[in-house]
This record gives sequence, structure tokens and C-alpha cells, in this order.
Amino acid sequence: MILKELLASTPVYEIYGRTKKNIEGLCIRTEDVRPNYLYIYIDDGDYKTSVYEAVEQGAAAICIGKDKEVLPCDATFVRSYNIKRFLSAIAKNFYNNPSQYINLVGITGTHGKSTIAWMVRSILQSAGISTLIVGDSYYNVDDEQAVSGGDIFNPLTFTSILREAVDDRIKNGVVECSYTTIVQERFRHIWFDSLIYTDLYTYFKNQDMDCHYIEMRKTLIDHLKLSHSPIIVNMDDYHAQQLEGNNIIKYGLYGDFDIGGSDIELNSEGSRFILKTPKGDVPIELKCTGIHNIYNAMAAAAWGMAHDIAFEHIQKGIQGFCAAREIDGHLDIKDNIKFCIKDLHFIDRVNDICDELAVSEEGKVVTVFCAGAHRDFDSTNSILKKIKDFSHCLILTSDYSDRHTFLKAASQIKDGMGNIETYCEIDNYKALRKAVSLTETGDTILILSNNA
Repeated sequence: MILKELLASTPVYEIYGRTKKNIEGLCIRTEDVRPNYLYIYIDDGDYKTSVYEAVEQGAAAICIGKDKEVLPCDATFVRSYNIKRFLSAIAKNFYNNPSQYINLVGITGTHGKSTIAWMVRSILQSAGISTLIVGDSYYNVDDEQAVSGGDIFNPLTFTSILREAVDDRIKNGVVECSYTTIVQERFRHIWFDSLIYTDLYTYFKNQDMDCHYIEMRKTLIDHLKLSHSPIIVNMDDYHAQQLEGNNIIKYGLYGDFDIGGSDIELNSEGSRFILKTPKGDVPIELKCTGIHNIYNAMAAAAWGMAHDIAFEHIQKGIQGFCAAREIDGHLDIKDNIKFCIKDLHFIDRVNDICDELAVSEEGKVVTVFCAGAHRDFDSTNSILKKIKDFSHCLILTSDYSDRHTFLKAASQIKDGMGNIETYCEIDNYKALRKAVSLTETGDTILILSNNA
């Protein structure tokens, strides 16, 4: 490709030398330079030594930062005011923008990216659709052995992988989008057909850092090919409301969302639940443990529904997925933990719920209750008086209507719970993970939610 054409729409500050040169390759390491290559210096090693080595090995052009001096070499120098963006843009141009020819789903969040990626791949595989999957340190197509090692999301490497997939007539790709990779602008010139947000909560104690983390994740929305491309969001996450829009597909357990779940049972070998969808409900048996994998399965199912994958392939793909046995750092794997999820709209329903909840003599009940602005303190207190007779402990979480209202209500409730252990988690998903951590084999988790 001619250098002048290659530099179109890239962040170029100045050019020194001829631009009617044929560029046969791109690289960022001097040892990779071949005749007629464009070498991009990214502050790796001594500047002058690196440039002279690249020219000696045949580099036709050198890209440097705006602050670097142009050296007296037989090569065209291109100065850029943003090397990271230049690297992404030049890779897109050189490989003819391959992301426009492949249907990519980007998966981001604190947890679950890899599991959801492989669940989506399993769904596509069930439908007989070849799929590229790309993670931080590997990439794989169908049943081929995964290629691992190296800096996979370096724009030169990643874009070339996409180009190869397109040339091999691969129509779908699944990409794990970590926070670090987004911050480094490695997806700046990649187009996605859909996005999945596993969660948005963070562990930063600094509020500014927390806000920055969320805002960076949200920038992926700017990479969607179409304004109506689906964005799949875990609505049980406290920050999910920040991603509201007409193209949002919602999943979660605490409300009447597009994709939900009921009749959940966890055990040491896997889990089972009823997947609730607009097209009907279907039983799912997972070969992987933990409540987090219930959420992962709902996310993968939501993606499949959004892309009109046949219902049978969604079910078969999710059930066919088998993750390596993992022990979550926050959860112990236990047997026969059951969930009872109830939408609590009226106070007189509490008696019915108590009657419906069958608890064995040995098992105990951990109750998760959504507090907040949806009901007054007296109503909440009346409900809790009825359920604390059979609850071993109580976890208060928010209905997300008002953070300050929740904190006030939670404080009042804790004061009135007597000897019952009471915990507070403003995030619904965190509250559920806390509940699982407090259970033993044979226990039941009761979720009382008014989020619907």
C-alpha cells in the first residue's frame, strides 16, 4: 500500500520525506523490520539506536511521537501527536478495516468475560457457525488449538487476526474487552455489532477512579456499527442504569427483565435453573458451579435472543459449555443451595410466601431484601417481622431508586432486627454473592424484590 494512502485519517502531525512509497508491512519492534516496512517507535528502547537499526534493516518509513527529533536517515519520518491512536488507525488502513466484515460481540466487565465468551461461542457452535474468539493472551477458531502468548490486543496483531478470519470466511467473532485494553485505546478503530456488560461495579476506594473506570467501559458504545446494535446489560448491577437506552437488553434476577431466571439450585457439580425469556421458559442444567455462572448463562442467552439464534441452539450451547472446575475466591462450592425469588408488590403476599417456602428441618433461610424508596418504614418493618421468624440472617440491598434513601432505611432496619445477623450491600449482585457465602449445604436463599 502507498504510504500516502496508508496515512489517511491517521493522527499525523508532520511528514518529512516522500509519501509515494510502497509499504509492505508494519511493525513496532526493530527485529521485525523488513525491507519497505513502516516502523512505529513506541518508546521501547533507546530512540536513536532503534531508528538507525530499523533503517539499516530496510524500513522505508518511521513513525515517531510529536516530541521526537527527525534523524538524518534515508527514510520518510511521520510525526504523530498520539502514537496509540496512530497504531490503531494505521492497522485498520493496512488490513482494510476487517471489523466491518465480521460480526463482533465485545464483552466487558469486572467478572465473567471469558466464561460468557465461551458460552456464546458454544451457542454458535451448536448452530454450526464458525466463530473466532479472542482473549488477552489467546485466540481460537472453532475446534482448532488455541494460539496463545504474546500481546494479542496490540492493534497490529489483533487487526491481522481479524483480517485472517475474514479471509477464511469467518462471519462471527467474540472479543474479551478488558478495562486496560480499552484505556490503551486498542479498540479505537474496531467496530462491534453488539456489547455485553457483565457488571460495572469496581473495587476502587477513590471515587474519581471508580467514575473513570465506568466511563471508560461506556466508551465501547461509541464503537457500535449501528445506533440500534444491542447492548446487553446486567441490571442487578448498581451502575447499570447509566447504560439505559432503546437498544438495551436487560438480564437479572431482581426484576421483570428481558432475560431472567427462577427455580435456581446450586450444587458442587453444577447448577440448574429455569431460563425466562420473551419466547418462553426453558430448563437449563449447567456443568459449571456458582451463582455467577447463572448470570453468565443469562447474558449469553440474551445475546443469542438478540441475534435470532434458534432457541434450541441457545439451550444446547449453554448446557454444552463446560468450564474448568473453579473455586471462587469469595464463595465455597456447596451442595443443594436453593433460591426462592419473589416480587414483593403487596404486604399481604408475605404470608403466602411464608407458606410456599418449604424449608427442611436441617436447612436455614438467608433472606435478601430490597430496601429503599419503594415503601415506607412501617410497611417494611411489618414485612420483616413476618419473615425474621424463619430467617437465619438478613441481607439488605437497594432497589436503586435512591442511594441515600437506602442507607437511611437500612440503618433503621438493622436497629430493629434484634439478634438476627444483618448485612448491607447496595449492589444487588454483591448481595446475592454475600448470601451464598453465608449458606451451608441444604440451605435456601429467599430474595424479596420490588424492582419489577
